[in-house]
Amino acid sequence: MVNDLDETIDCLKKFNTPYYQDLFKEVAYILGDANMIIFDGMGDSAKIAEYAARRFSGNGFFSAALTDPYQRVSMDGTDIVVVMLSISGDTVGLIRKANDYKAAGSTLITITASDDNTLAKMSDYHISYYINDVRNELSSHTTQVPALSIIEILSNMTLHMCHNTLQ
Repeated sequence: MVNDLDETIDCLKKFNTPYYQDLFKEVAYILGDANMIIFDGMGDSAKIAEYAARRFSGNGFFSAALTDPYQRVSMDGTDIVVVMLSISGDTVGLIRKANDYKAAGSTLITITASDDNTLAKMSDYHISYYINDVRNELSSHTTQVPALSIIEILSNMTLHMCHNTLQ
């Protein structure tokens, strides 16, 4: 099984529908009101989390990537929004950290390839991009283009809504 470019393009086109635009706006407001934004993920999703933190920081939002799956979360999560990225949404290390973030009082936003997974069910806000999970016995080969696109859309919307700088 390989990544299907048509599937990826169809996925990206859905992001222009009213459903996704409304969801993106709602999440962008939550992100814009946060005192701090934490992005978290493992594997390839960790790299997207690092990019997201850099992108939001560059737009003037206090953000960081915490991508070590063994790092325990110990904080006062008040006014902290955590965005967790995961293709499957069922990675044990991320689920443990999500429980810690929720216990600390953080708002949890998840971005996964489907809505039928543990992280999606735990989250306060969830964005599914519905793309086939392509993997072999050793690793995932699923495209990260939809997750990257969602981060860029949210970054631009949050910047525009909070600083009114984009047209």
